[in-house]
Amino acid sequence: RISRLVLPDRTGKSPEELYDIDPTPIGSGAYGTVRTVTRKANGRHLVMKTMDKESLPDVDRLLNEIRIQMDLDHPHVCKIFDTFEDDMKIYIVLESCKGGELLDFISSKSTFTELDAFIVMRQVMMAVRYIHGKGIAHRDIK
Repeated sequence: RISRLVLPDRTGKSPEELYDIDPTPIGSGAYGTVRTVTRKANGRHLVMKTMDKESLPDVDRLLNEIRIQMDLDHPHVCKIFDTFEDDMKIYIVLESCKGGELLDFISSKSTFTELDAFIVMRQVMMAVRYIHGKGIAHRDIK
């Protein structure tokens, strides 16, 4: 049995108490799944990452990244709204970032003009400038 990791839990409740959770995953990876959720209080559509603690290679690093990201508030940085934890899983509720990864977005376009590149790169640079201003280096820009 895995113990609690002292994840910042600002609600004191379970995900099911605050969110309607779509049972069908919209994504999955080596460490867990992503599902669409709807906040019961206001109907806001978000996503929830659910990760098995046993499959995480570096839990301390993940917790540090969550704590850092929870303090960020910028239009081009994915916002974390809630975190939850039980004995076996970590749950992160965050803004739904439509469009997927940047490379996939660019590859899906039949043409990608200089203006398109300018718009995308300007948004990326605004986000990087914001996080650098907070003393954070991003090592996984997608």
